Amino acid sequence: MSVRNQSFLIIIYIFLFSSPINAESRVSELNRILLQDSENILPLNENRFLTWDKNKVNLDNIIVYRETEGQIVNVISNSNNTSPAAALIINNLDQEGTFSIRLLGNDGRINTFEPMNKPGDVGIPKILFTNSELLLLKPEEQLIQAYDFNGLKSGEFYLYNEISWDHEKQILPARDVQNNLYFLGMKSADLKNSQNISLFKIEGEPILLADLPLTIPYYFSISDENISAIIGTKSISDKYQQKPFLIFVDNNQTIIDHPIELKTLPRKTIWFKDKLFLIHREYLLIYGTDVQSPPQKIKLISKIYPFDAFTNDESIFIVSGNGIGVGQNGNYYNSIELVEYDNTTHSVVIHPLQDGPISNVEYFPTADADSFYLRLDNLLIQFYITK
Repeated sequence: MSVRNQSFLIIIYIFLFSSPINAESRVSELNRILLQDSENILPLNENRFLTWDKNKVNLDNIIVYRETEGQIVNVISNSNNTSPAAALIINNLDQEGTFSIRLLGNDGRINTFEPMNKPGDVGIPKILFTNSELLLLKPEEQLIQAYDFNGLKSGEFYLYNEISWDHEKQILPARDVQNNLYFLGMKSADLKNSQNISLFKIEGEPILLADLPLTIPYYFSISDENISAIIGTKSISDKYQQKPFLIFVDNNQTIIDHPIELKTLPRKTIWFKDKLFLIHREYLLIYGTDVQSPPQKIKLISKIYPFDAFTNDESIFIVSGNGIGVGQNGNYYNSIELVEYDNTTHSVVIHPLQDGPISNVEYFPTADADSFYLRLDNLLIQFYITK
């Protein structure tokens, strides 16, 4: 299936659907693509699209891969905008308890990995692209495996010397502005351990940078100034009860001042310059790295259900559902909207994007910072922001 053939219905809108965000900016719908029920889609660079279902993958009007012995369960794009373009994840039906990886090059060529074991009670590992490798994260063991793009294992690293297996463990990745990878590791699943999280950098192998006074990690991001923001919960007084905290870590891998206790965990977080935004359903909290100063609280116009957030010019944009309903097939959103907070005017404005009911929402950034895609059920819609 391709963007040009009959399996897609393309309706072009050039500034026909637009509404002002403020006096100087607007969001316009550029085009929309109607997908079949079984289809998935990934927008790639230069207006290229990769579509797939459980049996085949299409790239630019051409079927580039058919799966005959298993099922395609996921396709992961390479956010580095280099080749290979994507990793295809195959659940091997003829080899129970295994999965395979196929790397799809920008030219449509396929590179095949040998089957990998997948224990019955563990899902397929989280997969990340680097500039030259594919990383498989196995949080249950705190294990990172590295493969080159020819499918050969180039490294295997445990984050901790003491190896124990548990479903509750996590590994959280984050990239800095130079695209260097950092990880938060979790020593144990002990909910009473208040010194349970560690910060690592990958330089050939994981390097321990700092141990952090948290029990469970939830959010991890790095600012353009290389300040790490880590949000997690911590056991209080050697009990199972957890309280949320925010920790800033500076370039010297030192906690800035002290952990900040939070009332509740946010729904999303995002950096804007040197400010960290904590997105809640009814308000935003804006923290500077000067932890002595209280956060700025911005009340939202109405309750939101955030899916993702991004920055553009001087604004924070939040992709959000507006209102929840219950139907025969489960919950749905009454509409999808873009919530903007303007850091210059300190104003909040709602921009409606699509009426519902809508059940599934996915955000895709593009190489053009002014453009983005939303997958809304069986629609892929491209939007453009102008000032």
